[in-house]
Amino acid sequence: MSPVSTVLKQVQLRAACAPGSIALSDWTAGNKQVSYAELAATASRVAAGLCALSLARGDRVVLVLPHGLEFMGTLLGCVGIGAIAVPAPTPEGSRQRAFEERLTSIAEDCSPRLLVTTEDLAGRVAAVPVNRGARIVTWNAVLTAADGYGALPERVAQADDPLLLQYTSGSTGRPKGVVVTHAMVEAQCAQAREAYAESPDDVAVTWVPLYHDMGLVTGVLRPLHTGYHSVLMPAREFVRRPRSWLDAIHRYRATLSSAPNFAYDYCVRKVELDDADPLDLSSWRVARNAGEVVRAATQDRFIAAFGKAGFRASSFCPSYGMAEATLTITTCGPDVPPRRIITGRGDTVLSSGVPLPGTHVEVRKDEGATGEPQAGELWVKGPQVFSRYWPDRAAQVQDGWLKTHDVGFVDGGHVFVLGRADGTVIVNGRNFFGHDIYNACLEVAGLRPGRSVAVTAPLDESPDEVVWLVGEIAVGSDTTERNLSQTAAEAREVIFSRTGLAVSAVGLLSPGEMPLTTSGKVQVGRVRSGLAAGSLRLIWRG
Repeated sequence: MSPVSTVLKQVQLRAACAPGSIALSDWTAGNKQVSYAELAATASRVAAGLCALSLARGDRVVLVLPHGLEFMGTLLGCVGIGAIAVPAPTPEGSRQRAFEERLTSIAEDCSPRLLVTTEDLAGRVAAVPVNRGARIVTWNAVLTAADGYGALPERVAQADDPLLLQYTSGSTGRPKGVVVTHAMVEAQCAQAREAYAESPDDVAVTWVPLYHDMGLVTGVLRPLHTGYHSVLMPAREFVRRPRSWLDAIHRYRATLSSAPNFAYDYCVRKVELDDADPLDLSSWRVARNAGEVVRAATQDRFIAAFGKAGFRASSFCPSYGMAEATLTITTCGPDVPPRRIITGRGDTVLSSGVPLPGTHVEVRKDEGATGEPQAGELWVKGPQVFSRYWPDRAAQVQDGWLKTHDVGFVDGGHVFVLGRADGTVIVNGRNFFGHDIYNACLEVAGLRPGRSVAVTAPLDESPDEVVWLVGEIAVGSDTTERNLSQTAAEAREVIFSRTGLAVSAVGLLSPGEMPLTTSGKVQVGRVRSGLAAGSLRLIWRG
């Protein structure tokens, strides 16, 4: 192994050469600004506090912390002593059950020595059953423990040392801890600097949760590695008022901001501008769209809606990635506009750009599968790609190539992603891709957008599997037998006309009953197993 330049080292260098430069604007602390010098000092104090609490190299520390200085300082403090940070969600409103399930799963998997949280969240964290070896402490307690502690031991990080465990969303199974090393992060940040021309002059605005790889990398790791200003705001603020995201870009003259496809659609639906609106998005040069299948219609609507506020079409950067690749695999950029093509079924699909520098993508198609002629499973290789899950579970890596479980194709050097292979329904050897079914369901007024999935599962007592469509009804929908039956019939008709897939059974759920990950994705595996076990609380089926 060889020494590596860690994110902590980069913060310390920035603090030494430009101590007054701003590292963080903390939305939860009244937009308090934190300089690189202050952040470096906080990281050193947290490291001392962790040592005083008997933490050692390799120990896991779960971060149940909001966006802001507490999160950044604790993450960097872990790096300072060689402990492994484990970002986790915070309990938010009615999502307490999902929070408990997620935190319990993480703790069972990584056996942490410490869970760090805040005073106001400590009670809710303590109510979650975690393994007995874990201790719950508050951020202030860590700082207090640092008082009187001596000099920190000198430590040189190695390239293959784990920086953190990034738990996957669990959309198709139990969340797994991706071992993210210092070398992976250094490679990803260098790739971003080249692809997006990032520099210390940039400003990033991030509301995507920091336990999600997109939020963590674009809101914390990339800014701190390259030395630019990061504005962190809570996801609940965006959900409550999507205009707040755009206002933050305007206020801070942000140049970089990333979000999933749904967020851009959400802004189009909820934010209205008139000719006198002062909103100015002209500083936004990289509007990264990733985390789910990117949609040409979304890009077109957003550009049309916010072009009057100075948003440039060239700023839109569809991307593709995953936690196992330290976030980004392919991307568009300031000099790489997305491509669009018409599929054999007449749908317009948008590319997710070209592979990052040093990254390679292959399409491997199973023999006998049909569908889009060029489509197959995507395999990737690059310096940012991981090698294992925690603790020692081997990844599906063959000679450095990672099986992504995503389906797509390559055309003109651009990668087009069609959806998860696990979410693909195969009937008589033909692939029906999840994104096509998703798009079809958007046309059904009675279904809640983004809360429908097609799976194969048994029907009644028969051992044979059939194609099911399971969806949440729209909020406020009429739940009479006649209306639900009409919604199901419309869904069947639209899916068949758009994709050729004949749905054998439809199951409808009340709003809020669809099994979701903490990042809002449908848990396909739980839907399938729930149908098989009869445990899904369907309000209508037929």
